[in-house]
Parts: sequence; C-alpha cells; structure tokens
Amino acid sequence: MQFPVFISMGGPSDASYSREIQSVLGDQIAYHYQANGEEGIQFRAEIEAAIQTCRIFVVIWSDAYLQSEHAKNELAFFRKLTEPS
Repeated sequence: MQFPVFISMGGPSDASYSREIQSVLGDQIAYHYQANGEEGIQFRAEIEAAIQTCRIFVVIWSDAYLQSEHAKNELAFFRKLTEPS
C-alpha cells in the first residue's frame, strides 16, 4: 500500500505525536512504522518502500530523533532520493 505521507520519528517518546498526525490525516494517508514484536521481520525494506512512494516526508524533530540511528537513516534515505541526479 502506498501512503502519501511518511512520518519519521525518533522512537516511542515521539509516537504520541505521530499517532496524532495519523489520526488527523487518516490511516490510509499517513504511515509511520510501528514494531509488531515479531522477530526476524525485515522492517528496513518496509520503511524504505514507504519512503520511496511518499509525497510528503514529515519529521518529528526531538532529542529522541537526533539520537535514533533509524530515524537518521530514514532522513538520509529520503534526502538521497530527492537529490538531483
């Protein structure tokens, strides 16, 4: 499924902001990754696919975001996609 809006957050401490954005926009519009607790799931591929198809990339900027390697990787991946060739 494609989501027009990708919400990049730093982790559980930012989840309430992400859920609020998602509740306003709707589950069919906004995507944020939520761990489902299943071991062995390749979440990176799911996240990168969502970033590749989004039209809007939202960052929940926080101390947690700046400390999260996953969040910084999402931002770097998005930035690479948007750089001119």
